[in-house]
Amino acid sequence: SMLEGKVGEGETLQVISANDACGVVTVDSIESYEFSRGMKAEIGISHIPLRVVIPDEGNK
Repeated sequence: SMLEGKVGEGETLQVISANDACGVVTVDSIESYEFSRGMKAEIGISHIPLRVVIPDEGNK
């Protein structure tokens, strides 16, 4: 749920910019997009899986 800070499959998060100056949204540090005051962004979970490697913290 959104109260837990998670966006689940089929859910979206809507963000409205309240920046006084020009803001920037960056996706994976590859693409940057202007995000000025009043602009809206909708964020959701892709149906394409992201392969991530997480180190085992127990083997330090």
